[in-house]
Amino acid sequence: MKRFQENYQSYFEQLFRDAPETAEDVADQLCTVATYVWFKRFTPNLEPVIESELPRAAYFIDFLTQNPVVSSERRKELNAALDMAVSRLSNVPKENETLESFIKGEPQKKKNRDQLAAKWHLGKGMPFGKVPELLNLQRRANLQKQVS
Repeated sequence: MKRFQENYQSYFEQLFRDAPETAEDVADQLCTVATYVWFKRFTPNLEPVIESELPRAAYFIDFLTQNPVVSSERRKELNAALDMAVSRLSNVPKENETLESFIKGEPQKKKNRDQLAAKWHLGKGMPFGKVPELLNLQRRANLQKQVS
């Protein structure tokens, strides 16, 4: 199992090495990470994620954590990883804090209504409408939980 966790971690780090150009470019990878987190008990280590990409990685894990398919025990595990990200981000001076979008180059709205994105210092969150595969995976996960 440890070998699989290491592979999942490598995959996660690769995904958050650079800001994605479009949502469509990373849709499959986001779904894969969601599957790892929701069904394979993968808890990402955010320590190796470079500082400039940490808000995106933390935002996505926080999003996954809020899904009802995540048990309270798993939520605690995932929140522990997110606490480390909060600690690292709190060390970034405010003048160095940039409000980028989850997707590189996505235009930001004047008022960011995405509270989760604001929490992670992103000017705009993930455009989930452009990643229907992730929403479908989320629906299937919740249906599966209701059946079991």
